[in-house]
Amino acid sequence: MQLSVKKLYLGGVKEPITENDLKDYFSKFGTIVDVVVMKDRDGQYRGYGFVEFDDYDPVDKIILEKSHVVCGRQLDVQKAQSRDGSQRSGNTRSRQGPPSTSRSNYNSGGGNGGGNGGGGGYNKT
Repeated sequence: MQLSVKKLYLGGVKEPITENDLKDYFSKFGTIVDVVVMKDRDGQYRGYGFVEFDDYDPVDKIILEKSHVVCGRQLDVQKAQSRDGSQRSGNTRSRQGPPSTSRSNYNSGGGNGGGNGGGGGYNKT
């Protein structure tokens, strides 16, 4: 799973950092396919961005190197997770806990109540 990640998530991307600054810095690690600095409708920086490479090897090298400073700002660099993978795994994990607890409660409560009531009803008829 993680081996095929070709995209980096960059936290701490604020003015004056531009897409060109990120491209200049990260191009020393490998061939860049795309660079995006996330901004809102008003053009204000949202504080993060992405750099995508043509291969996963540069991403692994960048992750191993702990400190990345661009335009005097320390960036929080992580492997980007695919939209499908991150949303599904995040939602699945958060949803699995409560339902399994609820199911065990329903099973024990429903089994005892349903078994006694249902069994008694069938035996009388």
